[in-house]
Amino acid sequence: MSTIYISIWYGFDHSFLFLPIAPIDEQKRIVKSFKEKITQIEKPASKAFNECEIAMQKELSLNIISQKLINSSNACDNAMFEFSDLKIPDNIPDELKDNLEKIKKDMKLAYSSKAMAHFALKKYLNNGDINQLTAYKSEYKIAEKRIFSSAA
Repeated sequence: MSTIYISIWYGFDHSFLFLPIAPIDEQKRIVKSFKEKITQIEKPASKAFNECEIAMQKELSLNIISQKLINSSNACDNAMFEFSDLKIPDNIPDELKDNLEKIKKDMKLAYSSKAMAHFALKKYLNNGDINQLTAYKSEYKIAEKRIFSSAA
């Protein structure tokens, strides 16, 4: 399949810049690949976060909850870095590129909220401050909303 080019008129000398745009089938493959990368990044981090949440709900020992929190924090940090490094291809239409950038941004923000939830949970475990537990639950809900909105 041949590459399609779009021309952009620019500059004082009214030159044309020819930018390659991937054919529709290639664009679909790019989007599918991007979604798979998102899932690969999100899955282990989400699993670790859920294990921490379950440990809290079951009121397991402080040592177990703390270890799950450490694992979840590390997975969350890794996900944030991976989302930051995720590349958006140049050879797709701007609208599609903008949509993929939005998904990437939403996922970074979701994991930023999860990091805030971890911080609040650490403070709760250290100080027993019930307000920190409320902050944890609030940040957790924000993170989940962002993840579900980007999946739509």
